[in-house]
Amino acid sequence: MLRCSALALALALLTACRSCCGLRAGAGAAWRARHRARSGGGRAGRRLRRAAHRRLGLSHKRAASRSSFLNFTDLLTNASLSVGEALERVPVRVTDLYSQFKATGDSDKAERVLRELNEVYERAQTQRDRLGFACDERRSDSERLVRDARASLREAEVQLTLLQDRGRRLQLGLDHSLAEVNRLQEQFLVHRDRCARARQRDREALALLARDLPLAKRLSSEASKGCGPGGSGSPPPLVECSLPDRFVVTFKEKSQRQLARNLSGLSERLLALNLDRAARGHGHASAA
Repeated sequence: MLRCSALALALALLTACRSCCGLRAGAGAAWRARHRARSGGGRAGRRLRRAAHRRLGLSHKRAASRSSFLNFTDLLTNASLSVGEALERVPVRVTDLYSQFKATGDSDKAERVLRELNEVYERAQTQRDRLGFACDERRSDSERLVRDARASLREAEVQLTLLQDRGRRLQLGLDHSLAEVNRLQEQFLVHRDRCARARQRDREALALLARDLPLAKRLSSEASKGCGPGGSGSPPPLVECSLPDRFVVTFKEKSQRQLARNLSGLSERLLALNLDRAARGHGHASAA
């Protein structure tokens, strides 16, 4: 923006100088020489440019610098600022010099204004170059930071993928373990119910055996009357009765069978089992 202001103001000064100080011919020759130097090139082009600079009263060193006011004419075609807008954007000293020049038409003041504009333009160009280098350096640093951040992001995504895979495997193992725990829990409940029923049956069987104990003692006394000391004597006679589904060994004496009938079903089965073993072991049972 400062450069455009300086360019617009320089154009106004050059126009005024041509009309007031008789610089029209020299400046026109300088412009033509400069355009010829553009189309020529080489040593001839440089000589023409230097001649144009001398006509305008500029040293070769200042004319060769990139901030020379001759460069203003190349950029003024693209400038969109008016002279008033340009005066608002240049330093106050340059504005005052331009106002004095407009009032008096002094060529020395015009040259001073041009020199001030040159300095403004040089400062603007220097600042632009400095900012350009700083921007390039910052852009390079930013690109490096972006590359590092992208590499870190890719590494984090890889680690996240590995972590997710491990989480899925752990979840699968947890599901299997939970299913196994549920199966064991169901099995435990079945076994606990079975054990509870078995304990209940044992309590009922013990209650029946306790109730049959007096009858069992009486039956044992009746059956062992014929047995003498030391295993002498004769055992009670036994008989094997056939039933629709099995054979049962019992006492032959009616009184003993009556006592056996008074026993509970459990005690009666235990008595029949023991009598069957005794009969088969000694061969005393007879078929009935």
